Amino acid sequence: MDINFTPVDTLQNDQTEGVQTTFGDTDIDFTDTEFDDLRAAFVTTNQIRYTHNGNAVTRVMAVLRTVGCAWDRGDSGCTMCDFKRYAVEGVGVVELTRQLESVVQNFPSNVAHFELLTLGSFYHDLEVPREFREHAMDILAGQSTINSVLVESRAEYINFERLMESKARLRGDQTLELGLGVESSNSKLRNKILKKGLSERAVRRVMEVCKKAGVRFVAYLLVKPHTLDEKDGIMDAVDSGNWISNLAKTIGVEYRIAYEPVFITQGTMLEQAFEEGSYQILNLWSIVHLAKISADRHWPVFFGMSDENLSYERLPRSCPTCSEPIRDAIQRFNSSGDTSCFDGLNCVCQEDWLRTVEALPSEYRAAI
Repeated sequence: MDINFTPVDTLQNDQTEGVQTTFGDTDIDFTDTEFDDLRAAFVTTNQIRYTHNGNAVTRVMAVLRTVGCAWDRGDSGCTMCDFKRYAVEGVGVVELTRQLESVVQNFPSNVAHFELLTLGSFYHDLEVPREFREHAMDILAGQSTINSVLVESRAEYINFERLMESKARLRGDQTLELGLGVESSNSKLRNKILKKGLSERAVRRVMEVCKKAGVRFVAYLLVKPHTLDEKDGIMDAVDSGNWISNLAKTIGVEYRIAYEPVFITQGTMLEQAFEEGSYQILNLWSIVHLAKISADRHWPVFFGMSDENLSYERLPRSCPTCSEPIRDAIQRFNSSGDTSCFDGLNCVCQEDWLRTVEALPSEYRAAI
């Protein structure tokens, strides 16, 4: 189930006349609705390999509309993110609850993993009020099939008390996951290019808090951020996976890695680099390569293959002949962790890709 939407740049209580957006086949007119029909910005359903037992389960991810990310105000903000274009001024507890209830009402009967995302930080009180956080956990605790819930936040809003408040609302047999946008182990790339404002010390602190609270840590890592070519993009992703895995094992926190292959977002420095020709879209064969390395090193990984309808089809690809078969294989890998999903994938375009990565050092090559 995918819910598509048309971008709404500035949707405010006093600026809604004539504004429409699309969710699936339903046109919603926001004129004088006072948010009565406000829906989640994006909802998708797919399969994910559950880290407890390695079995595939049904995953639902929803991105709720909020007032937007506090980091993305004025001249600040991550250079690859355009979520502020989908923020809605004035959204509060009532509107957030309506969005979540609409998503829950349409859950598939077998949903086991739910990712409750916002346009910023779940634990920032001005973006997502505490009252809603508590109510959301109560709602999800009442969903008998759900055994894990993920929320995400910037590091500065994460503390032990907030994580425990969320855990206390969930059932004892449900797992809470905390997602953090780490993006890269390269601090220059992470903070000078991507402008994340995230130190290595902060990443360690969040891991330690998760360990103390009994929360699974999830690191979002970009694959081929802007300024990197194909070879360097692979190397950065491998280095980042190594860093997260080693640090998590040192701290003793349960973890998984969510790799996010980069797609082009509107109105960003990333889009500017793409349009100028200085950035080339990631090749799908590089994701296959990275999946094989991850499996060889026993990293618990997931590759986010959805562009959340933000890229206008400017997302990782190979060639028209093999792009869809490769995407399908990556999705199967997400649900199984089995690299045999890639057996039989062959295309003449792979030869061109191999020439671009032939200079990879041995530690960045797949051993299987």
